[in-house]
Amino acid sequence: VNETDLCFSGGFPGPLKDIAGLWVEELDGIPAGERQHIKVDTNDLKLAQHYEAQHFADFIRAENTEVLATFTDDYLAEQPALCKNSFGKGCCYYIGFMPADNFLDDFYKQLIDKHQVKRNAQDIPIGLSVQLRRNANAEYLFVHNFSTQEQTLNVENDWQTLTPAQLANGMLSLNRRDSCILRRPYNP
Repeated sequence: VNETDLCFSGGFPGPLKDIAGLWVEELDGIPAGERQHIKVDTNDLKLAQHYEAQHFADFIRAENTEVLATFTDDYLAEQPALCKNSFGKGCCYYIGFMPADNFLDDFYKQLIDKHQVKRNAQDIPIGLSVQLRRNANAEYLFVHNFSTQEQTLNVENDWQTLTPAQLANGMLSLNRRDSCILRRPYNP
């Protein structure tokens, strides 16, 4: 949908079809308790060979995109599930299914490594969310603990807390369902 909640005509993903190099003909629900299986066809991203889809799967019409993985079961067998399209100086990955967590963990880890994405923090525990913002003078790290347990996070030693939190020797401790903001000078 656009900014006024109107659907784009011409199919999904609307104006992003050229970037994705594909269009979605239809979305199919996967009944509760059932799974659709995914086979990785090319292993440029060093993914496992097989994953599971749950809840939904897209019927993808691959046009100018590389198919990285396909469905293996029933009427979706050999249909695209994961695609990559080069566009301009970058690329677009399209996940055409609702993946289980193990796929997302593997996929994003490999993308981060392959494209050398600088991380805001290393080894972020499950349940923590970490975002970096900066202005001309400072960087701010927003850390949220969405879990029901205390969590710790290793950060560089030059961060200072702006909110009540335990930070000692680069180790930040957050109570359950707690948040904090860290600050450090920024020199571009």
